[in-house]
Amino acid sequence: MRNKVIMVFGLLCISYMLYAQQIYMYLIPESIEAATENTEYIQNEPNNILNSQNEPTESEGESAFGVEVESIISPRSMFVKLPLSYSRRSFSISAAIPYLIKREMTYISGKKSANGLGDALINGSWRYGKARIMNEFQLGIKLPTGDENKVVDGFLVPLGTGSTDIVFANKFDYFGQRYKLQSQISYRLNNNVKRIAEISLPNGSSEIVEYDISMGDTFIWQNSISYELPRQINLIGNLALIANARGSMDRTYPDSPAKDQTGISANQDFTFLDFSPGVSVKVYKVYLIFSVKTPLYTSRNSINSEEDRSIQYLFRLSSKLF
Repeated sequence: MRNKVIMVFGLLCISYMLYAQQIYMYLIPESIEAATENTEYIQNEPNNILNSQNEPTESEGESAFGVEVESIISPRSMFVKLPLSYSRRSFSISAAIPYLIKREMTYISGKKSANGLGDALINGSWRYGKARIMNEFQLGIKLPTGDENKVVDGFLVPLGTGSTDIVFANKFDYFGQRYKLQSQISYRLNNNVKRIAEISLPNGSSEIVEYDISMGDTFIWQNSISYELPRQINLIGNLALIANARGSMDRTYPDSPAKDQTGISANQDFTFLDFSPGVSVKVYKVYLIFSVKTPLYTSRNSINSEEDRSIQYLFRLSSKLF
């Protein structure tokens, strides 16, 4: 009996090891680059959506522990986050993992969406200032907790990037009598991700392609003004610039005479400039923000086949529980 138990336990361990080391393969209608080039994949990443439309940060005193509920709803991205934070004097640390209610990707044959946990972000910050000026430097680590191999109807709809990334950010606030000015800069160093795909060929056969993709770095700059009206109502104007580097990739064909390719463009380069007017209402400890994102400038890689950007709405709910 003892030997049988040991044998079963050993088989379970081997099965776990094989599962942990499994190689993800996709039999996909379009090349895996179609997902990599998708600007929605980068632009609507929850950790790329900065919170320049937040209300003024209240003083936390000597030390404090906080739990906030935050949700974003837009036509192409819906998620909710429950960040945990601890602050002591000028320093604070926070951790959050989003749940993606909807993550949409655009393909030639149509849009595909998925849901599930996204990538977690651990963030540390140092805040300093006095009177009406406040500056905060942030350093974050994004962890690949989201399923980067999520497939819907044969199409890749990743819930995460599959890489551990580093985020640098700096936020500057100026508090006027009835208005607030804010400027926030963020730069994300994106690391590599490896994928294996089985590509369907026109003659009915297929081939295996191994990808080593170097994700393009992401730069975001946002400037906003918030003007306070009576009854906890604020008018908001936000100007945002987001730019992504093109990235690079290596293609390897392990079972084909095709020649391996290294250092080719991942075609992730794009530049967006948007203006978002909006309104914010505070009800007890809950902030309700509604804004309309209007594209002012769009530049994508010439290979990109996504449709033209149009006006989008964004609804945000944020509340500090304690």
